[in-house]
Amino acid sequence: MGGQGWAQQLAVQLAPRAKFVNEALPGSNTWCARMMLQASLLRWRPRIIVLCFNVGNDGLFLTGRTWQASAVADGYLRALPMLVARAEKAGARVILASSYPHSRYQPVHLPALRHVHSVTSRMLCERFVDFLAVMDDGIGRWRSDECADVAHPNDRGHDIMLRVARPAVEAVIDQLRAVQNGS
Repeated sequence: MGGQGWAQQLAVQLAPRAKFVNEALPGSNTWCARMMLQASLLRWRPRIIVLCFNVGNDGLFLTGRTWQASAVADGYLRALPMLVARAEKAGARVILASSYPHSRYQPVHLPALRHVHSVTSRMLCERFVDFLAVMDDGIGRWRSDECADVAHPNDRGHDIMLRVARPAVEAVIDQLRAVQNGS
C-alpha cells in the first residue's frame, strides 16, 4: 500500500466515483471528535460519514483494573451515539467502524473491548464495518504480521481494513445513487 492508510487508499479507489475526505487525526478519541465533528460536517456537508475510533485512544490500554476498563468503555459508548446522531442530524448516512486491536491490551481489558464491540455492532447505522473480527489475535491485540507498532496497523493491516471498509462504503454510495435516480 506504499505507506498509506486504509482511508487514504479508499479515497484513491473511490475517485472519481465519489470524493472521500479523511478528517482523522492521529491519536484522536471520542472526546476530540465531539469537539471537531460539527466543524467537519459544516465544512464538507457529507452525504456519508465513516466514524472510526479506537477505544484504546480513549485510554482503555492505560487501565489496570476491570472497573477502570469498564468506565472507559462506558464513556466511549456514551459518546458514539451522540456522534452518530450529530452526523445524521446534518444529513449524513453513518457507517460505523468497530474499534480495532491494540497490542498493550491485557486480559483485564478484553471484557471491556468485547462489550464495546458487541454494543457498537448493534448500533443503528447504515452499515457496520467490523475491523476487530478480522484483525484481533483473539485477545484484543494486533496479529504480529499486521501491526506497525502497538497501536497502528502496518501496510498489510491497512490493506485488510480497506478490504473490509470499501464494500460498506460502496454499498451506501450505491444506495444514494439509486435514490437519486428514482430506483
